[in-house]
Order: sequence, then C-alpha cells, then structure tokens
Amino acid sequence: MLLPALLLLALHANSLSASRIEVTGGRLVHELEIQTLSVVEVLPELDRNQDLALDPDERASGEDAIVDYVRRHYVIRDGGPEGARIRGRLVLLRESSPDANLTFASQRLLLRFEHEQEQPLTGLNVEVSLFETTSPGHRDFCLLAWAQHPDLPWTFSVEAPVLAFEPVSGRLAKVGLDHVRRGALGALSFELLGLAAVLALACGSVRAARIAGLSAAVACGGAVLVACALADVLPERLLELAAALVVPYAAAETAFGRTPRPMALEGGLFGIVIGSAEGVRLAEGLSQEPFAPVAMGAYALALSGTAWLLVAVIASAVRVRSGDGLAPRWLARSGSALLAAAGLWRFARSAWFPGRNRP
Repeated sequence: MLLPALLLLALHANSLSASRIEVTGGRLVHELEIQTLSVVEVLPELDRNQDLALDPDERASGEDAIVDYVRRHYVIRDGGPEGARIRGRLVLLRESSPDANLTFASQRLLLRFEHEQEQPLTGLNVEVSLFETTSPGHRDFCLLAWAQHPDLPWTFSVEAPVLAFEPVSGRLAKVGLDHVRRGALGALSFELLGLAAVLALACGSVRAARIAGLSAAVACGGAVLVACALADVLPERLLELAAALVVPYAAAETAFGRTPRPMALEGGLFGIVIGSAEGVRLAEGLSQEPFAPVAMGAYALALSGTAWLLVAVIASAVRVRSGDGLAPRWLARSGSALLAAAGLWRFARSAWFPGRNRP
C-alpha cells in the first residue's frame, strides 16, 4: 500500500468541499458535496478494498458513519452559538456527477439534509471542522441562501470556522434595542449624572432646571451624532479630559459663585463637550457595524432622554416646598462642593490613567 499512500499525498494536497444552506421560514435544506478521498482519510475502515474510493456497497454500509461524521463536524444552530442544534433528516446520499474519466481523487459524494419546524428560524450559527485532522488546509465553499436576502458566500477554514448570520430585520431590531439600553446606562455616568445634579442645585426653580437640562440633553445627543461621524479627526484624548473637567468646573462655580443662576446656555455647552467624548468612544465599536446609523441614533436618543429625565427628577427632589421654590443655599453649596471634589479626583485619575474612567 506504499504506492497508494504516496499517490494520496501527491494528488490530495488540497481538500475541498462545497455546501449550500437554504432557509425559508422554518425550513432548512443543507446540501454538502465532499471529496470521497477526504472521507476515506478520516474513515479508512469504510474502504474495505483499499482502492481509496467508495463503491456503492461501501457507501451503503458506511452511510451511518458518514452521516454521523458530517453532523459532528458541520454544526448548524438556530440563532446564536448557544441556540438549538439543527440535526437535519438525511434525504440523499449518493455519488455526485459520476464520470468514468475522473481519478479517485476527484470522486465526490453529495449529501442532503432537511429540517422543518413551526417557528421561523431567527438566524444561523454554523461551525465547520470537516477533515481538519487529516487535511488542516481544508476549505468548504458555502453559499447561504436566506429567503428575501441576498445570497451570502462564505469560505470555512481553520482560520474562519464559524459563520454567524442574522436576517436584516432581526439584526436591525437587536442593534437598536441594544444601543437604547447602552444609551440609557450611559446617562448614568458620573459626567452626566453629576451635571444633572449641578443643574438642579444651581438653577432658581424646577422649571429653570428642566430648561437647562433639556438644553444639555439635546446638545449632548446632537454632539454624539456629530462626533460619531467625525471620530477619525476629533482628538479623543483631549475630549476625554474636557468631559472629565465639566462636573468639577460647573460644581465649583456653583459652590463658590452666585446661586441661583441661569444655566440653559452653560448646560448646552457642557452637553456638547460630554456628548462629543461619548460619540468618539461609541464610534470605536461601530466601525464594522452595518447598521451603525441606527445604533448611533438609538444611543443618542436614549442618552439625551435619560439625561433630561435625571435633571427633572433631581430638581424636584432638592426643592423645598416654599414660596420661591429654591433649594436651601447650604444644600446647593455643600452638594456642589462635594461634586467638585469628586470630579477633580476623577479628572486626575483620567489624566494619569487614560481610559480608566471609561465604563
């Protein structure tokens, strides 16, 4: 068997396969065309006559072993990597395009699996490790055909063994909701939460605080969108430091300056600084996101809406029920002094340890 082994090494330097996955609603059809020689390499016991091919009897007797190997090394899941595994029903296993003139290295097998479920498939996670032990350079040329979506070609290899696919509708909703959540949580950062507290303490009434908060929130949301679009040219480090200075500056001015005072214009300027820093940071994670505009808009809307709500809630909480509706001066000054001290500490931390204040 030395000659066949040498022939095997010489003629089968490249192990290749081709697959097609077609999805319509809850129905999935998976076709896989593999080289017979690749099968013989991983399942040598099937080749009883040792001719490096599989005759009809050998294919029939080895069908279960072939199907089991394919199912273990071509894994399809519904949704993400933790989704339910799809084990299609085998409907076809035969030699593909038999030709008497083909060498044994060119003979191929065609397998077809079908799967049906009541609920539509939400996406696919496909992981392929076919013939890796015997042919580490194996390539599977796959075509994913999802109903009402452009066909997606993909090449599976040791370097790229996984294909994660979500239909546009599902992906769009997921990106939007995820960035609404991130934007709402982003408004709870020290910079925005501290600014909301300063605006509530510095203004002369709940109404004035709400106006200042609205100015800051709208400016912050708009700055996020602009900064995302101009992230490549904006100085990220400078914006990070400027945003860290907003709360200590505004709080110190309130603690040691005149209170109450109008804050609508200042609030807008502070919102621009903080929003610009947030936008540059957000853009870093959206460079490969096809729905980046949706993500930016959802984030900016949730961030500005939550920020304004925080100002309104804090302003209502610190007001005393008196005729003028003002917070006690001692509360405004002492609270602002504490915010100024905390803000200065965070600024020093940001200056000495870049990125340390990031969520």
